[in-house]
Amino acid sequence: TIVLEDDLQVSDASIESFGGQEKLLVQNLSASGNGFSIDNIKTEYCRARLLIQAASGEIKNSSLCGLTYGGVIVYPSFVDWPEVGFTTDLKIVNNLFDRGGVHSATWSDWQNLGNMSDIVIRSDNYRYCTANPDYCLQKNILISGNAFSNRYSQYAISVNCAQNVQITDNMFHSMNGKTAQEDTQSPILLLGGNGIVVDGNLFYVNTEDPVEIRDDVAQNVTGSDIT
Repeated sequence: TIVLEDDLQVSDASIESFGGQEKLLVQNLSASGNGFSIDNIKTEYCRARLLIQAASGEIKNSSLCGLTYGGVIVYPSFVDWPEVGFTTDLKIVNNLFDRGGVHSATWSDWQNLGNMSDIVIRSDNYRYCTANPDYCLQKNILISGNAFSNRYSQYAISVNCAQNVQITDNMFHSMNGKTAQEDTQSPILLLGGNGIVVDGNLFYVNTEDPVEIRDDVAQNVTGSDIT
């Protein structure tokens, strides 16, 4: 239940409950980057990362190289600093991810959970894994036509607490310091999520299982790349 003052007006807003803990977020879409576009940018060896906390956007035609703490990080901020909500209708297409996540070597727990991957989609609690649609509030995300190479992180893509995610027609090259024959690591980690399609990707690595579905938590995972 929300109680508003008589003279308060709310428009262009998304209202969502989450966590099963009687929490509520009112997000002003017009003031939180709704409809953003990141097109044709280049990064080279910096500590920055692209933290996405907005809806209806695209990241395309860019060269994201040397982002030491991971590449595109999609997660909300509603516990410690509750100003933004969940991301919906996001397209990450036709980008190059190269030499990312170098700091993951010193963070073993983050390495295991893929939190410095080139693309990370998760909730605010990176240890909470679920396929329950009521908790998978990152929605309608397309990851397509990208190339991943020379990463330092254990995974190229890590997904959790999301639904309707398409990972299609990407190219995954070997990790930094390994040849394609030496690299037996799965490039894609599914910690949770519901309605995930992994299809038509090219894997230049020596693994029979390019997609790791951790503890079988993720549900409705389909596509030609699922073994």
